[in-house]
Amino acid sequence: MNHSQKLLEHFEGLVSRFDVQRRKQRYYFSELRRWLRYVVPEESRVLELGCGDGTELMALKPSQAMGIDFSHGLIQLARARHPEGQWLVHDISDTLPPMAQTFEYILAIDLVGYLQDFQGAMEQVRRICAPETRLVFTKMNPFWGPFFRLGSWFGLVEPRRYSNWLSQRQCRQILELAGFEVIHQDKFCLLPIYIPIVSWVCNQVLAHLPFLNRLALVEYFICRRAEGRSQVTADSSQPSVTVVIPARNEKGNVRVALERMPRFPGPLEVIFVEGHSQDGTWEEIQKLSQEHWPFSVLTYQQTGRGKGDAVRLGFEKATHDLLMILDADLTVMPEELPRFYQLLADRRAEYVQGTRLVYPMEGEAMRPLNWIGNKIFSATLTFLLKQELSDTLCGTKCLWRDTYKKLVRQRVYFGDFDPFGDFDLIFGASKLSLKMAEIPVHYKSRTYGETQIHRFRDGFLLLRMCWFAARKMYFL
Repeated sequence: MNHSQKLLEHFEGLVSRFDVQRRKQRYYFSELRRWLRYVVPEESRVLELGCGDGTELMALKPSQAMGIDFSHGLIQLARARHPEGQWLVHDISDTLPPMAQTFEYILAIDLVGYLQDFQGAMEQVRRICAPETRLVFTKMNPFWGPFFRLGSWFGLVEPRRYSNWLSQRQCRQILELAGFEVIHQDKFCLLPIYIPIVSWVCNQVLAHLPFLNRLALVEYFICRRAEGRSQVTADSSQPSVTVVIPARNEKGNVRVALERMPRFPGPLEVIFVEGHSQDGTWEEIQKLSQEHWPFSVLTYQQTGRGKGDAVRLGFEKATHDLLMILDADLTVMPEELPRFYQLLADRRAEYVQGTRLVYPMEGEAMRPLNWIGNKIFSATLTFLLKQELSDTLCGTKCLWRDTYKKLVRQRVYFGDFDPFGDFDLIFGASKLSLKMAEIPVHYKSRTYGETQIHRFRDGFLLLRMCWFAARKMYFL
């Protein structure tokens, strides 16, 4: 009997004691579901490979659910317990059958260790991935192998009939060979059994600390299908773009922004959103919008307050494919926006923002305290999001309009209290597991007006938002 047959026999034998084993590990599975609910938004289209009885999949409240497992017995359980889902008996080591629909998320929970040909299986999975699909899989940390063997001897856990104990580095290499790009990679769950208070401290606090994180039980990867770079040419098939310019007391910069607006391969619209100016900015915007420009110019006044509110209004009114933010102070040059366009049009990233901390800055473009604060917030968000960010407060940001609509639906998770708009987009992009990228930009001094930033008041609010996000991601 070969390994595949032995493995199938093991899982078929597991069916009769499936619920008993689940009860023994109920705390671990509750932690797993908590993490999955953070990663996968409700009402998503989800496919799970190695779905078992479908409990984890259906706990996510998907709009469409399909589960695949090679065990007839486990699929029968899934069909009996969750008739609203689609359940298919199939060995993913073989060619996957054609799918009638695409999925936003493909899950593979603790599946890697059972695969004799991990790369071959992932190559099959890539065939059914759309550009927006996220592959989410977990595996056991090899450090825990002896503990699981010990636990199985005492009947505390079901023995793992693993074919491999691949490391995270090995998994990442194989994923890249199979045509995937890793977006997030981390660990969670330091203590998989329930001990009042102790389990919460271990899993919601200690498990995220740098050294202790290496000992956590569950290793995970969130990936997308790697895309080859395309050649963007100026024709009608290229993405159109909307540049949103929030403007408050920026009268002297309005004409300059329009005159310096670059051309893109696709159609362009520029949206000014004016916010309670006292220097005649609104009148200037209205006057200039009536002049002839080689792109459409739309104008709106915000009723709310803050740059974040202005950006949300502009994005709501936008009609084109890509959404960009350009600060009206023009400290980031409009001429650099095509670099953002190119990165998104090539599908090499899904959320792009500028970083002002690479090239030398001009004059007094950024005051010392602002520079220090920016470094602190960048380090904080890098730690929280497990995403390298060097300049979180750069106002130049860009993403697809369809992606932004998904972000809006998830906004309730982190709340709607960011007056700047930076954290709203960054946290939203991270929660949707978007491929994020930074582009170095040249930071120039103002030539008109004064900064709208209040260093201490705004800095305190940014700290509050970081703490709130940390609670939502780790402590709840």
